[in-house]
Amino acid sequence: MTINILIKKLKELPGETQVLVQGYENGFDDIRFVRSATVCKNPKIGNWWDGEYMVMEKAGKNTQLVVVITGNPRQGQNFVTQDG
Repeated sequence: MTINILIKKLKELPGETQVLVQGYENGFDDIRFVRSATVCKNPKIGNWWDGEYMVMEKAGKNTQLVVVITGNPRQGQNFVTQDG
């Protein structure tokens, strides 16, 4: 999904509507971070819980800049972004 598509979908709802993200296992969390990150497609999705993309420390041939929206960080989560 692109920013333009997301904005279009959000504009269809009342401006006061709360936006949440999926919780770690159950339920939902408030949005805590909106950050940019350099990612590439994960070539070895070995488990159902592995993400479709993986964070890269540097931009390269097969990377792209994306926006990542997250809730509360969980113990053990290691997420590197352009914003730190």
